[in-house]
Amino acid sequence: MTLYNISQTFLKHIVCHWSASCQWTRSLAVSHKLYPCRGLSTDGSAPRPRISEDSIEVFSHVYPRDDMTNVTAKILSKVGSQLHNRPHHPLWLIKERIKDHFYRSYIGRTGNPLFSVHDNLSPVVTVEQNFDSLLIPPDHPSRKKGDNYYLNRTHMLRAHTSAHQKELVRSGLDRFLLAGDVYRRDEIDSNHYPVFHQMEGVRLFSNHEVRMVSLMRKRTAWPKQKVKIDIFIADLTWKFISSLLLMHLIVENPFKIFSALSCYISLIF
Repeated sequence: MTLYNISQTFLKHIVCHWSASCQWTRSLAVSHKLYPCRGLSTDGSAPRPRISEDSIEVFSHVYPRDDMTNVTAKILSKVGSQLHNRPHHPLWLIKERIKDHFYRSYIGRTGNPLFSVHDNLSPVVTVEQNFDSLLIPPDHPSRKKGDNYYLNRTHMLRAHTSAHQKELVRSGLDRFLLAGDVYRRDEIDSNHYPVFHQMEGVRLFSNHEVRMVSLMRKRTAWPKQKVKIDIFIADLTWKFISSLLLMHLIVENPFKIFSALSCYISLIF
């Protein structure tokens, strides 16, 4: 059982060139220690999920069924497929390109990546992880049984990778990427399928960083929108990162992306 899926080449680089005291490897060790059973194996050795009249078994954990249980055998058969971690699969290729961008572009003073990557976390989460930890109200429509796959009243298949944000922040991480399969009860058509994949990034800002940007904003000609400074910083950071990421993902035609990038930037700004 592993929490991270890192290429052998990158792992060898960590072992050979990074000290055990660096922030990234410390965070890696902390997450392994706190959540040793939250990961998945990608070698195909994990038992397939099973469903019976009284219970549901996923990754060797048994969940008793109740009145909220609505996950089907068909959906359970998709759990553990790990398409995004299969080398050379289209999803894996996209994920690796995004990882490569963050590893190259955001480096600490000691030369280690600032963003850690978590792409092997179990899709079975608690209802608290999926909703409460994100401050989603108890009566919010997104909790409806008709929109999610529940194992029972306390556990479900994650509806978004954001379900893992709280546990990773609590483990001491302040910059990380999350990737994985997610499950929602969408009707199948040309644009929707009950199982799809997400990749998201999380970056925490210190009070010092917020104060510095607030001071710069007052002293420069930046637009003085009537929004909170923390929202302003997050929005500005996202626009900058997404613009650079777009350039990285389509480098095959570096001389033809200027017009597309200009349009994209104008839309997000």
